[in-house]
Amino acid sequence: MPGALTGVRIIDATSLFAGPLATMTLADQGADVIKVEPPGGQGDLLRKMGILHQGVAATFHAVNRNKRSIVLNLRDERGQAILHRLIRDSDVFIHSFRPGVAARLGIDEPGLRAVRDDLIHVSLTGWGETGPLAARPAYDSIVQAASGLAASQAGPDGRPELIHNALVDKVSGLNLAQCITAALFARAQTGAGQHVELNMLDAAVAFLWLDVMQHRTFVGHESEERNAWMRLVQTRDGWIILSLNSDTSFRAAVEALDDPSLGEDPRFQTVQARGTALDALSEAVEERTRHWDSATLCERLTAADVPHARVTGLEEVEDHEQVQANGTLREDPLPGGGAIRHTRPVARFTATPSSVRRLAPGLGEHTAEVLAELGVDARARDTLFAEGVVEGDAPD
Repeated sequence: MPGALTGVRIIDATSLFAGPLATMTLADQGADVIKVEPPGGQGDLLRKMGILHQGVAATFHAVNRNKRSIVLNLRDERGQAILHRLIRDSDVFIHSFRPGVAARLGIDEPGLRAVRDDLIHVSLTGWGETGPLAARPAYDSIVQAASGLAASQAGPDGRPELIHNALVDKVSGLNLAQCITAALFARAQTGAGQHVELNMLDAAVAFLWLDVMQHRTFVGHESEERNAWMRLVQTRDGWIILSLNSDTSFRAAVEALDDPSLGEDPRFQTVQARGTALDALSEAVEERTRHWDSATLCERLTAADVPHARVTGLEEVEDHEQVQANGTLREDPLPGGGAIRHTRPVARFTATPSSVRRLAPGLGEHTAEVLAELGVDARARDTLFAEGVVEGDAPD
């Protein structure tokens, strides 16, 4: 059964995490994604970053399934000509070059608009197309620091802290996937392509502003009060989290904890009061929870319909009862032996299901295949390989 984006072709010249996550999301939904990697034997830097198996990083597998890989020297005019031929039969071109690089290669928006006038041209940058930082390199941790995300994680001592995963890359990639789909929908209505620009700094600040920046939202009424969260609280044998936002949940938790004095505390009598006294509330709750074992307490909280969860260890996630029930994870055999554990496509479509059709490609695994699809004959393919215009699996 075809996916929602079956028939859409995307040429992906991004690397690392954000761009590849965006295009994998669309590939899961049926798009034919051709990943363009640089020559020199390394390809996308993410191939070697992190925990390796058979020479390929787990993170590369995580964001590159359902794609075909070609290695193309875009500094060679013949490589650019091959890309142009691909663009003629494609719907989307996406790159993550620093501002100015695509123009120097002749593959910026005006250059490719001449090749296909209804192309969706997508540029992902770290800082934006213009401005004082536009030319600087940007990685997830760098943008976390610049955007306020690291400051938002500061503890009582005021020391800023990075979020311990590539959150900015992920937010940028998921935004990109949605924007590409929106641009394709607009083209279906109007027949016109467009240029979509997204940068990681904007994505991070927008993500942060939804809640953490409440104190900076009302112009002329900025405050020093920071966004607060209910803390994890300790039990006799672990950690749990409770959400006590509503009066109903708070009263139910008081009953489950079997301590009426918590409910009588004047600091916690209203939603607003609890919201501004979350540190005190967390401490007061933990004074009670540390006397309970997690299993017994969670049973009581469940019976009282209090929103809560036990903290799941990283090695326990795959065995979590709801992860198991949802079929969140799957295992597939790797071509070189062994297997890979990864997530299924997150959304489920009843009429146009997403699917995992192939795992992450080898470097240049599909170069010869794609050239043949373009009508490049065997002799011409041999020449392109021999002269380093393309790399990958040996031509037929």
